[in-house]
Amino acid sequence: MQDKLTMVETIGGHSSFVYEELLRMNTSTQAVLLKRGATPGRYRGSDGSVILDKTRRPLVIPFESGNPVWFLLVLYHLATAKFVVIDNYIGLLGAVKFKPGVQCVQLWHAVGGFKKTGLYDKTTINRSQRAKRRFRRVYNQFQRLAIGSEALAKIHMDAFGLPEERMLRTGIPRTDLFYDEKLKETIVEKLTNDNPALQYKRVLLYAPTYRDGEENEFHFHLDFDRMRRTLGEEYIVLLRLHPAVKTTVDFETQYPGFVYDYSSYPNMNELLLIADCLITDYSSVICEYALLDRPMIFYLYDLDEYLETRGLWEGYESLVPGPVVYTTSELIDVIIQWDFDSPQIQRFSDMWNTYSKGSSSRRLLEFMMDVREKKRQTVQSSSQ
Repeated sequence: MQDKLTMVETIGGHSSFVYEELLRMNTSTQAVLLKRGATPGRYRGSDGSVILDKTRRPLVIPFESGNPVWFLLVLYHLATAKFVVIDNYIGLLGAVKFKPGVQCVQLWHAVGGFKKTGLYDKTTINRSQRAKRRFRRVYNQFQRLAIGSEALAKIHMDAFGLPEERMLRTGIPRTDLFYDEKLKETIVEKLTNDNPALQYKRVLLYAPTYRDGEENEFHFHLDFDRMRRTLGEEYIVLLRLHPAVKTTVDFETQYPGFVYDYSSYPNMNELLLIADCLITDYSSVICEYALLDRPMIFYLYDLDEYLETRGLWEGYESLVPGPVVYTTSELIDVIIQWDFDSPQIQRFSDMWNTYSKGSSSRRLLEFMMDVREKKRQTVQSSSQ
């Protein structure tokens, strides 16, 4: 077992904050990033810059690349690390036997919990008992789950069938961004320099969540023609599809100067910083956006269907901190009125970001290293 932190990142965006905090702590711990879609050796820092200096970036290895060499390296770095942090259901964990003393912490890729997941996911409920046992083996590898709130703790305990003592109240690492004023200014400046239109009109960020069966072609239900006619003088739309979803429509060509497609932009939270209003549906990104205390609109055009096929925890419509609309006309009316309830947004943020106060990455690392030190002292005492 090596003094090594292995980070598995599929979609979460936590790794840069955890790694850069590790550097600030000036430890001897090596860092390895197993990242879906990564280019070997290419690392993107928390400010969005690509870092080439080997002393300022972790070892980067593609995850789930299909390459057998990379696959063996992934197994090796999972099996030999003292510290492992992950952000998703990682099937490989069911086959990995961690050595005594290893800390495996699930950070999860969602700050809030609105869709049914884990054992309550509708695609899981009808699976065989053998499959469910396999899922539970993976869940049981989560020695701790980092949470930002008691609301998320309850959802994780139910979804993964894990006890309360496995909940780790450090807050969520990637939310550290929203408390770093200098970093936020750097990111906003970079975005506006790249696209000056962001400075001159109100920015509507449309970020619909993933839907089964639409991976290769997302079905849009917004009438962008009507939105442009009504809102085009004062507003622009940034489009950010879920990373697992694609579209063949070239919106920037169809709606020049009005719709800008940022679906390939690597960091969703950076786009939140530039948005004057978030338009979404069932995405947990609303928990992070609430930290900015800005308006949100919930475009739930397929609510009944989504409840049936994917499932949401109860009371979603009454929980969300903003107007709920079902048609483009209703959406346009809400935007024109621009009458939003800031106290409601603050209450929502307090509910889901209770422990996420700007130092979550440090608290996570301090916990993991404190556990390591206590175990080391226990071993020394028993050998005397």
